Amino acid sequence: MGYLIPTVIVTVILNRMYHKIFRVTYFSLQAVIFEWLACFIISTWKVGGLLGSIL
Repeated sequence: MGYLIPTVIVTVILNRMYHKIFRVTYFSLQAVIFEWLACFIISTWKVGGLLGSIL
């Protein structure tokens, strides 16, 4: 549970950075869900690695 809040914050930051780099046009809800899922997976990996090495 301690990893959830930092993971959500990093997910939102990654998604905003992605939108700054790439122009995004959504054609379906599935595209939105997969984009957020990809950002969540990457942020989980990064936050888990960072906090795991510290703790």
